[in-house]
Order: sequence, then structure tokens, then C-alpha cells
Amino acid sequence: MKYVVPFHLKSIQTKLFCTYSLLIVSVFMIAAITFYIFMARQISLNASETIYQSANNISVGLDALLQEMDNTVVKIIFSDNIKKLFFNEPDPTSEISMFANQRELNSHIFSIMGPLQSDWQINIMNMKGRIWGTGDYSINTFLPLYKMEALDWIRSTNELDGRKWISTPRKDDWFPGDRTVISVSRRFPWDLGSSRYAIVEVQTDYQRLTAAINKRITPSSGVSETRSYMVFDRNGTLVYPLGADSTAAKLYWSRVQANATPSGKLELMRAGGNEIVSFTRSDYTGWTVAVSQSERVLLVPLVRFRNQMLIGAFGLLIVTLLVSFYVAKSLTAPIKQMHKLFRSLSLNTLLPASQQQINAELNELEMLSTAFKQMCLRLELSLEETLLSRSKEIQARMAALQSQMNPHFLYNTITVISVMAEEAGHHEIVRTCKLLSKMLRYILDHDKPATTIGMELDYTIDYLQLMQIRYEGMLYYEIDIHPDMRHIVIPAMTVQPIVENFFKHGLHVPPPWRISILGQMDDTRWSIQIADNGTGFSPEMIEKFPEWATRIDQERDFQRNPSKGIGMVNIDERLRMVYGNGAEFRISNNREGGAHISLGGHVKPASNLEVAPLYGTR
Repeated sequence: MKYVVPFHLKSIQTKLFCTYSLLIVSVFMIAAITFYIFMARQISLNASETIYQSANNISVGLDALLQEMDNTVVKIIFSDNIKKLFFNEPDPTSEISMFANQRELNSHIFSIMGPLQSDWQINIMNMKGRIWGTGDYSINTFLPLYKMEALDWIRSTNELDGRKWISTPRKDDWFPGDRTVISVSRRFPWDLGSSRYAIVEVQTDYQRLTAAINKRITPSSGVSETRSYMVFDRNGTLVYPLGADSTAAKLYWSRVQANATPSGKLELMRAGGNEIVSFTRSDYTGWTVAVSQSERVLLVPLVRFRNQMLIGAFGLLIVTLLVSFYVAKSLTAPIKQMHKLFRSLSLNTLLPASQQQINAELNELEMLSTAFKQMCLRLELSLEETLLSRSKEIQARMAALQSQMNPHFLYNTITVISVMAEEAGHHEIVRTCKLLSKMLRYILDHDKPATTIGMELDYTIDYLQLMQIRYEGMLYYEIDIHPDMRHIVIPAMTVQPIVENFFKHGLHVPPPWRISILGQMDDTRWSIQIADNGTGFSPEMIEKFPEWATRIDQERDFQRNPSKGIGMVNIDERLRMVYGNGAEFRISNNREGGAHISLGGHVKPASNLEVAPLYGTR
């Protein structure tokens, strides 16, 4: 049955996808919000700055227009020819004199104005009611003094006593039709200290003022049509546009007047929505230009930018989420393959050759796959070691059962020999029988896998005494063991087989033969050094013994050819079963000749083993 890994919230792929997605979304949202706030502020500032520049441009244009008109007024005032003609008119009542005088005045006026100001109207009047004018139309008449003084702009001009007066839009007092104008006027005397005064007025049609304002309005993709433009004089009278909502004009003026600075920006809350107002106040004219625009319209570029950014952000977010999904999938695909391989693991698929190849493009997963294959190989070897150890245990039990078939017969036979030897006075035979009986009992009664160093050495000493009886004065041995070592647990039949190995392979040198057994220990480890003066080990065995000790499959070769050191390998293997990696077993040759074997381990064995009863007790 095909195994499919279910989608689960706790799966690695889900966690990777959610983590990466959350991280990407968080970083993206923080960056997008920060960028949006920054751009919103910049767009708002740019829009406000555009409004302010528009107000400033209009103010500069109005200043230029009115200053040009005032300059004309000043030129006329300082023209001696015009003053002589106007103040020293020979006969104001004579039509011939009036027309002649008017032609001469027109000539002087046009020389001052030039051809570019042909749409201006210049009027000169004295306090006796004499009025003369030229420009858009001509006027040459008298007006009663009380009518002149009834005009507001004339009264204001007289009050300023030579300073300029700029009138708000008003009806032209001299034109017979309906004409709205603005004017700049000044009062001037005939001469310094003279009591005779006159007023010079330069007026222009209100439409020219409107044209000057419209010319200064910056066209910006239709945005200017959504703005409101207002011009106030220093008293708050609405100069432009005429006919505007007076309530709205008063509201704008009240907010602007409350601001003491000559220019600035403010926010006005109205029923239709908030408005941004920029204003500038002219030092020359005293007029204030205010430009307002709905905040909603002002922020149209910002809204457009926000929508475009949201669309782009959404698309980019979808792409990043897809990339995150495929990255998480590519990372977890090898893990899923390994999970599938784990579930299908059996004794038949332990070896790497029988396992499915895992396609991993990451070093870590490749290392994990390699480690898994190595684990399977070690598991295979461990199983073989376990089976071999079990086989050895069964063989040992069979041998023990065979040796125990009739132990009483062996004991009784040795006892009979001992009694006969004692009756005959052969004391060496009696001693030999006692030693042999003790050793036989140690072997047959030793059904536990472990013993102590003390019991193993007692057994070895009995064996050496038997060998001394056999070889009489040709064998000497030395045993020096730390007393605390006698209670250390070791595998049974560890020391004696090494000593016996000398009598099997080391007696090819002339006697006397010497065997030494020396033991040392510290707080953590113990060691026993066994040396003789025999022929020693062959160079081949010393070189290949570590390899033989680690290759279990050599066991069959050892059984077929015991000369290869199966006894030594057996002792090394049993030491490792008790002490694990802490076991020590090394073979070498002494410099002066003979074999040298070193074995040891930790003071405390790696595994708990049952220890046989004390040697020599029943």
C-alpha cells in the first residue's frame, strides 16, 4: 500500500511555509507601510507646496500689476508739464481752451504710459471739480465738489495725503455705462507747500485683474479647476472673485486673519470635508491671496499611488508565497522520502545497496541520508555479532554439558590416584592430584560468565604450579598484583589461557623459562601486564591482530586454523563485552625477546554480570 504523508499543521512543510510566509508578509508589510507613510507625507507636502506656490504666484502678479499702475501715477505727479497744464489752465470754461489743453495733456500722458498700457484709464481731478481723463475713454468736465467728496475712494485718497490708495473693485464713477474697475490713486500738491491739490487715478478694468490672476494659476492636469482662489484687501473685503459665497469668504478670512504670519498653510474643516488652505499677504498692496483645495482632491495622487502599490504588493505577495511554498516543499521532500524509507525498513532492506536513493540537494539532508545508511550497516553488523555471540554461547553450553556428563567419575578417579600415591609415598603425585582437582572443579562449577581477578589469579597459580611439577626446575614465575584489584570483575578464563599459550608456542627457547604477571590500578582503570621469555608473536600476527579482532567474519578462519590466534581474539572479544570501548587488549614482543600482553579496563565494568562463587569453595 502506498503511504502518503498527510497534510498536518505540525508537519515540517507546514511550519516552514507558515514561518517563511509570516516572515515575508511581516517584513513586506512593515516596508510597505513605512514606504506608504513616507510617500504620503511627501505627496501631501508637494501638494501643499503647489498650492502655496500658486498663491504666491498670484500675489506676485497682482503686485506687479498694481505697482506698474502706481509707478505711472508717480510719473504723472512728477511731470511738471502735466501739472502746469492742469493747474494753470487759462480758461477752464472755454471749450476751445479745454480741448487744446486736453490734446497737450494727452500727448504728455501717452509719452509717460507708452503703447503697452493703452487699456488703462488715467484721470486727474482737482478740488474745484475739474476732471480730465484719457485712456479707454476721454473725459473733460466739471463735477460739483460735494459729489466728489461723497466718493469713498476720493476721501480715502485725501486722508492718505500723498500715499497710494488701492481701491477694491468698484463701479467706474466717470464711465456712463456699467464698468467695474480697480484703481491706484494719490493726492499731490501743485508745489511744495502749496494749498492747491489734485488727485491722479490710474484705473484698469476688473477683467484685466481677473486675467492676471488666471494667468498666474498653474495648470496641473485639471487640478487647478478643483481649487478655490480668493483675494482679500487689508480690511477683509473680497477682491476676487466677485459674487463668491460671502459666508465662505468670511470663514476663510477669519482663519487667515487669525494667523499673524505673512504666509502659511492651515487646515479648514468644512461640511463637505477638510480643506487645505495656503495664503500669502503682500507687503506692498496689503492684499491677501488664499488658495484652498479639498483634502480629498489634494490626495488623489496619493490614493492612486496607494491603489497601485496595493495591487503590486498583492501580486508580489502571491509570488513570494508561491516561492515560499515550493521552497518548503523542496526542503521537506527528501525528509518525506526518508520517512517512507524508515517505515519500509526491514531485515531485507538494512544494507545500503537495497535502499532507495534519496535525492537531496542540501548538504545537511545528504549527511542525514549517509548517516542513516551507516546506521543500517552498523545494525546489520550488530545483528551478525549478536547471532555469532549467541552461537558461541550455545556451543559453550554444549561443551559444558558434555564435560559435565560424569564429573563424579573424574573426581573419584583423581581421588583414587591421590590415595594410591599417598600410600606409596609419592607426595608430588598427591599434590598434583589436588591441584588438578581444584582446577577441574573451577572449570566445571564455573557456570557464570564472570569472575574476579583474585579468583582468576588463584586458578592461574594452580596451573603454574602444575607446570612447575612437570618441568621441575626449568620454570619460574612472578605475580605482583595490587591488593585492591582482586575484587575487580573480569570474564572467566582470561589470564590462564594467556599463560597456557606460552607452553603451547613459547617453549622453543632454552630454559629456564620465566613468566611475570604484574597488575596496576588507579581511581578509574586497571591493567595487567603478562610477559614471558619465549619465542614471542610472529610479526604477521602483531600486524594483523587488530584487524582480526574487529572482523567477526574471520571467526571461521580462526576455527579452521587455530594458529592464527583464536584464543587471543576470544579473550579480546569477551573483554569488550564486559567493558565496551573501555576494554584494552594489546599484544607485542619484548625487546629482549618473548611475548608481552597488556589487558585492562575501567574499574567499574560497562555491564552487570553475575560472578561465580569463590574459587575453591563449593
